[in-house]
Amino acid sequence: MTQQKRLLFIASGTEGYGVRRVWDSLVGGLTARGYTVHVALLTGGAGAAQGWCAMGAEITQIAPGASLQNAGEARWGKAAALGSRALTQFRMIGRLTALARNTAADRIVVQSPLEVPMAALVARRCGIPLYWMMPNGVSDTYPLDINRRLYALLGRRANLVPLANSRYTLGTLGSRAVQAEVLHLGIDIQEFFPGRWDPAAAAELRRSLGLRGDGAVLGLFARLVPNKGLGVLVEALGLLAAEGHRPNVLICGGPLDSSFVASVRSRAQELGVSEQLFFQGPIQDIGPWYAASDIILNTRLDPEPFGLSVIEGMAMAKPVLAHQAGGPAETVLDGKTGWLITAPDPASFAAGMRRAFADRPRWHEMGLAARAQVERNFSEDKMLDRLEAVWGRAERGRRGTAGVQ
Repeated sequence: MTQQKRLLFIASGTEGYGVRRVWDSLVGGLTARGYTVHVALLTGGAGAAQGWCAMGAEITQIAPGASLQNAGEARWGKAAALGSRALTQFRMIGRLTALARNTAADRIVVQSPLEVPMAALVARRCGIPLYWMMPNGVSDTYPLDINRRLYALLGRRANLVPLANSRYTLGTLGSRAVQAEVLHLGIDIQEFFPGRWDPAAAAELRRSLGLRGDGAVLGLFARLVPNKGLGVLVEALGLLAAEGHRPNVLICGGPLDSSFVASVRSRAQELGVSEQLFFQGPIQDIGPWYAASDIILNTRLDPEPFGLSVIEGMAMAKPVLAHQAGGPAETVLDGKTGWLITAPDPASFAAGMRRAFADRPRWHEMGLAARAQVERNFSEDKMLDRLEAVWGRAERGRRGTAGVQ
């Protein structure tokens, strides 16, 4: 029996950078491998639809303009927002079920945790498995551990198979019985290939920005929100400045007009390090900015579920300095492809940068090792190979169960 190749993806079309990059890899990579990919867009997303159509996917708009408000965005409270979202999703179940049957989908793929229960009901109605590409760890803020209990129930009753992007993410599911596997993410290593960018062009970019020619260039690629660690990084830069270390920090991300960024700028001014910070805002084509950096930073304070910017930087042959909590501990080889920070505080970040500066003669060697690490373990093809292996094992398991019955 050959493996079935008709897939239904359930996406909002308005996902952030990391989730959207995963969808792009799945849509483009799996259609290239002969799968028929049908994407159910829940809330519009014209840009996403156009991009995925160009990759060969078929698109169905389930509820254009529908509001699937995140609980954290609601003014009237988390519980009310979740209830409102659940009601909207409940109205979509019939259309999604019909779509799954009409397209003869043999499996469903989803990423957003808030869409898992809806997708699980569709999968159960159709008698097909649901694969949840977990983008984040499971929250521990719900009372009575109800979210983990729900995922365990859906695993037993609705063919839910969580695919965690790291061992850390897998661990957040807890110990309840649920079939789950680690599926490390991958990137297009031809898109993130250092040979695509002329070193002279990277040097010119650095000059055009006014970066200090004698200082290392540290690249930070992240949303500018408190848990991404920019504030703590600035405090660490203040500690290093007192020792004569004044690296440039190239900051690609937004928003730039928030009160948080204003407070960071003010604190940098107080510490005398504001001239080391180069804010660029959100960047669409980030390759040249990676090329212009010497070291890639991941300064997230809480555990990073995976960290796409980490492997993107490594693929660009750049060593990475990262807080080790979560995914970076599984992608960065300390002292070989970068440096891991043990605690998310200014002293630890300063110590990590001191290690990096001491290793300056090895940066090129470490960058090549980083590129090789991504080619071995974190390419898009490797991710898709692992995903197909998961599907093959699940298919053999279902056949075996059917045989016993």
